[in-house]
Amino acid sequence: MQIGAAYVGVDTFSFGRAALMTMLNTFSAHILLPFCATAVVANTLFWGRSDSEQTAGSDAVRQRREHATAALTLLIFALFGTRALLTFLNSIIQRRHLMLWAIFAPKYIFDVCGMLSYSLSSLFVSILHHGVH
Repeated sequence: MQIGAAYVGVDTFSFGRAALMTMLNTFSAHILLPFCATAVVANTLFWGRSDSEQTAGSDAVRQRREHATAALTLLIFALFGTRALLTFLNSIIQRRHLMLWAIFAPKYIFDVCGMLSYSLSSLFVSILHHGVH
């Protein structure tokens, strides 16, 4: 973690602002990943197609885009989950290690917080695209 991110561009210190800036610096990749994945899927489906092809099967294209976005989101979530699971198993194996609470437990907490921030960001993107019914 880059603790110095809490002090960038400010003259006075505030605990709330410092926590927010440090969190955004640490987990910005996890938060922005669902937005980028959605954009990549949308651009990949329309790459090299004319406007008439995009609008002719707009319902089918929309459904393909939703399926591809959901598949990519689940794949990324599975990767984050696998990483957190392996870190957890490593912590169990190393439970008698001297540095468990200094190295392995913070790594596990970081992985779980990253997976949680990705999940919340994916939920926000899904609500943004589909709305709440």
